[in-house]
Order: sequence, then structure tokens, then C-alpha cells
Amino acid sequence: MKDHYTHAFTELQIPHQRNCNSISFPSVLSPNPTNVPFSLSLLTKTITTQKKFLDSLLHRAGAVLFRGFDFKTAKDFNDVVEAFGYEEVAIHGMKQRYPEFVEHLEQHGLIYTLVLGEEDDLSSPIGRSWKSTFSIDDKNLAEERAAKLGTKLGVDEDGGVKTIMGPIPAIKYDKLRQRKIWFNSMVPAYIGWKGKQNDPVKVTFGDGKPLPADIIYDCLKIMEEECVAIPWQKGDVLLIDNLAVLHARRSSNPPRRILASLCK
Repeated sequence: MKDHYTHAFTELQIPHQRNCNSISFPSVLSPNPTNVPFSLSLLTKTITTQKKFLDSLLHRAGAVLFRGFDFKTAKDFNDVVEAFGYEEVAIHGMKQRYPEFVEHLEQHGLIYTLVLGEEDDLSSPIGRSWKSTFSIDDKNLAEERAAKLGTKLGVDEDGGVKTIMGPIPAIKYDKLRQRKIWFNSMVPAYIGWKGKQNDPVKVTFGDGKPLPADIIYDCLKIMEEECVAIPWQKGDVLLIDNLAVLHARRSSNPPRRILASLCK
């Protein structure tokens, strides 16, 4: 295992990383053993004081894994997220193989149709109810909130709330890196997002035309080929640049709890 010391952190090389243009993906940071014991409070202070270094590392690598720190609770995770001060909230393989498909995505975007139930379904990754999604239990007010987000609400034949999102861009331009990026959930929505009301989620081109199944499944193959699967360890925190890196999780056996925070 190779490492070198950067500021208060040790940057590690671990199994399962991938070398991309001489850059380790993801970058892995652990406590520098030459320092005093690395408490959570010291980590949050270090993140604040070395934010510029961490931002540059995230920009270079696309994802940073914090491993070996003393994270135990949801509050610990929240403290680390807040220390970064963010506001809460792979196109090249595909374009070579399917230029017309990618061009159609750029021009028209995607439409996702998802049915939300009355109550949360904890067994499904898309099992949030319309009440949880819009943080309200009045359907009329939920419809108003949805409209502000560019989402249309309707009633499904089974009484669930149907949400229609889009057309929304499937490919965006990253001004910081000055390149186009693949920014959509087309593949998991098409083949993998299932629940009591959705089997699977309906997703189409933004002009209403159906997506070609053969291309979707080939896109999945490309994603699997490019995938870097890092086995989780208890207490890991993974910082991801959502504009640079697609991310997902493998199936697992319970109990396992993963907390997430969306920031900007």
C-alpha cells in the first residue's frame, strides 16, 4: 500500500481504485499518523482550513473517499458535510457508438414518469411518498410546489400521485472543466427503478419518443465496464462531484445504513 502525506491527511492507494490519466480514482484520504489523534472536531476544523486543497483534489479526481476517521452517527456525518460549507440541495463512450442517439438526447432531453404512493415504501429505492417528496400532506399544495420545480402532478388509476418530470436536460455543459457531461438517470430508471407503483419507472425522450432498449442495455454495459466498485467500510465518507462522476450502489444484505447529503 502506497501513501504520501498531504497536509493533515495521508493520501492512500487501495485495492479497487482505477488509474485514469495518471489520477487515482477515487482519491482516498486517511488521518496522517504523525498528527495527534484525529478527533471528529479536529477533522471538521481541518476541512474548513484546508477547503481549497480538498476542492482542488475533488476537481482533479472527481471523488474523494475519507477512510479511517471516527464517524459513528448521523450527527457525525452531518457535521462533516456542514464543515465543507456547501449549500444543500461518461458521455465520450456513448457518443462514439451512438452519435445520433446522443444528439437526440442533447436536443430533447428526457421525461421521467413516476407514481408516488400515499406512504413511504422503505423496501424500494424510489419508495418515497408524495407527502415525503414535497414535505406536505395536501395534494393541492403539493401540486403547486411541484409546478415550481417543473414537475406536473396527476392521479394514477390506482389512486397514486403521478409525477411527470421533464423534459429535462440529459447532457449538460461543465463550465469548470469546459466539456459536456452525461447527466441523467436514464439507465437505472429504464431497467432498475422498481417499486409497488412502478415496475419500472417510465422514461422517454423529451419529445415523447420511446428509448431504444438495445442502446440502453449497451449503455449499461459501458457503465459496468467503466465502474469502480469500492467496498464500503464502517465510517467511510465519500465526497463526489456530481458533475464529474456517475454514482450508484450495489445490492446488499441488511442491515446496512448509508446516509446521503446533496450539496451545491
